[in-house]
Amino acid sequence: MVQNFRWFNYCFCLILASSVVCLTSSRTTFAADETIFWGEMDLPPISYVSGPLKGTGMLNQQLNQILASLPHYKQTRIPVSIRRLMVEMKDGQRFCFQALTKNKEREKFIDFVAPTMLTLPFGLIMTEKNKRKLDPFLNAKGEVDLNALLEGGTVTLADFKGRSYSPGIDKTLARHRRDNKNIIATKSGMPDWSLAVKQILHNRIDGLIGKPGELLLVAKAHNLTSKILYFPVQGEEKYSLLYAGCAKGDWNSAYVQDLKEAIIKARNTPEFNKAQLDLIPKSLHSVYHEYRNAALPSE
Repeated sequence: MVQNFRWFNYCFCLILASSVVCLTSSRTTFAADETIFWGEMDLPPISYVSGPLKGTGMLNQQLNQILASLPHYKQTRIPVSIRRLMVEMKDGQRFCFQALTKNKEREKFIDFVAPTMLTLPFGLIMTEKNKRKLDPFLNAKGEVDLNALLEGGTVTLADFKGRSYSPGIDKTLARHRRDNKNIIATKSGMPDWSLAVKQILHNRIDGLIGKPGELLLVAKAHNLTSKILYFPVQGEEKYSLLYAGCAKGDWNSAYVQDLKEAIIKARNTPEFNKAQLDLIPKSLHSVYHEYRNAALPSE
C-alpha cells in the first residue's frame, strides 16, 4: 500500500514537473513570436473588414501604405472591437491601431507614435431645403448654435443611442433628451447612414449630428451631394487629431521609431490624403487643407 502510494506520488510529481516544463516552453514560444498585430474595425464608410467592400475604406488604404514601408517587421491585421483592442493594449500585447484619440488615461498603457489624420468636428447635417430653419441660429462663420436651435423646437434631430460626440454636444443633447423629448428621435444600434439620408429627404427627421464624411458616400451613391449640407457647431474645436499608437512594452522601442518615420512619409503623399478627401465634401476641402497645413506640417 505504501509502495503504491509512493509510486503514485512519484508519477504525480513527474507529470506535474512535465506540465511546468511544457507551460514554460509554451510561454517562451509566445514571447519569442515577434508578430505585431494591427487591429482593424468595421467602421463604414472609413473601414471595412468583411463583405464585398473589405479593405477599401480610408483607414484600410492608409494602413496599406504605412505597413508597406515596414517590410522588415512581421505584421498582421486582426479584426477587433475597441473594447478588445484596449484589453490587449493594457495587457502589453504586441498590438497597434492607426486612428486613436489621445488622452491621459490611454497614455498610461499606449505609446502614441504620430498623428495619422486630422478630422473635422461633429456638426449638424441637414438638407439644403431645411437650411431656412437654421438661418436664425447661424453665426457669421456659418456655425450653428445647437442649444438655441433645440430650444427653438423647430427641428427634429436623429440621435443614436450610446453614441458620444463631444463633451459640449453630449451635454446639450442630454439636457434636451430630458426636457424636450419631441425634438430628439433616438435610434438604437449602429448608425444606418443610407436610412438616415432617406429619412432626411422624406422629412421624417430634419437632420442629425455627424461627421462630414459619414453621409457623403451615401449621398454620392444617390447623386445627392448638393442637397446634403454640413454645419459646424458653435463652440466646438475646429479639428481633432487621431494618432497611431502601440501598446507600451520593451518590444516596441525600435518599432515605434520606424513606424513614426513610415507615417510621416505616408501622410505626405497624395494617395494618403486623397483617401481622406474622398470622405469630405468639396466645399470643405479648403478648410481641411488650412487646418491640416497648420497641424501636420511636412517633416
